[in-house]
Amino acid sequence: MRPFPATTGGRWQVSNGGGVFPVWSRESHSLYFVGSGKLQVADLRTTTGFEVLRLRSLFETSRYTFDLFHQSFAVAPDGQRFLFARPRANGAGATRPTIIMVQNWFAVLHAQLKR
Repeated sequence: MRPFPATTGGRWQVSNGGGVFPVWSRESHSLYFVGSGKLQVADLRTTTGFEVLRLRSLFETSRYTFDLFHQSFAVAPDGQRFLFARPRANGAGATRPTIIMVQNWFAVLHAQLKR
């Protein structure tokens, strides 16, 4: 971990096993990342320097799809829920991620209830 934009201002290690796809929590007190095939979370203290208070493995991530060039998952504001893309098999046996977004879902729900 390095500060930004002054990247020469320090360097701190968060994990011994490496990690990819870092995502900050909403309040910037935790850093979520994928390491050793699991979603990891590092609880941090940044008020008086930088310190990793606790490092936890949350769950396996082998079922999910990751993109090396884009953010691969999202963390809910409360840090209790996550959004990942899951592969879906097509006719040829290959997999590709599928995301379905429903806008104005109250209207969709209302229309479904009227049936």
